[in-house]
Amino acid sequence: MPSLIDRLLRRRRPDPRQRSGTPLDNRMFWNNRYRSDPERGSGVGSRGDLAQRKRELVEQTWRDYGQGSVLDVGFGDLEVLDLSVFTSYVGVDIADVAVERGQEKYPQHTFVRADFGDAAEPELPITGADVVLCFDVLIHQFDPESYRRIIERLVRFTRRVGLVAAYDNPPAKGSPIVAYHEPVSTTLKRAGAKNLEPVMSYRGLRVIRYEPPAG
Repeated sequence: MPSLIDRLLRRRRPDPRQRSGTPLDNRMFWNNRYRSDPERGSGVGSRGDLAQRKRELVEQTWRDYGQGSVLDVGFGDLEVLDLSVFTSYVGVDIADVAVERGQEKYPQHTFVRADFGDAAEPELPITGADVVLCFDVLIHQFDPESYRRIIERLVRFTRRVGLVAAYDNPPAKGSPIVAYHEPVSTTLKRAGAKNLEPVMSYRGLRVIRYEPPAG
């Protein structure tokens, strides 16, 4: 249980929404979260039964599509996946703390600090991957252009299959750290994704499996 001093210090940390002047400064928010509250980490989505269900889905999809290379956009606290399963993995996250911990935990893999929704193209050591993952990232994108760019890049980087977890319907409850623009399936289709299929649902989110455009 955190001490009184720890709780007071946590309250005095700057609010990332106030600093940026936008609804959420993702880089600052997640760096603060991973440093100050590692037990909570990426949240309930990376704990318990839900984490197990995600892990099983990802590993089964990876096996079904040839056990190839993996690109994971927004890998977070690394509590969902066992990366030792994969032979070729690149993780991208906006939080420096997440990247540092990923490099320490899995030195055989590659971790990159980048904003996948930034106007500038992210600098990655790959141009694509067989399996592309993006869980619980899009719901924190308040800028509709960033949201759109992330999805377009996910589809472009996908060689065989992708899994995206986001809102396909407006969330039932509002939150200061989540945003909704349109059904994720609509944005995926507009980006050229094919053969969309919902494969899992949790906490109002839907996991969509898709394949890249032919050719």
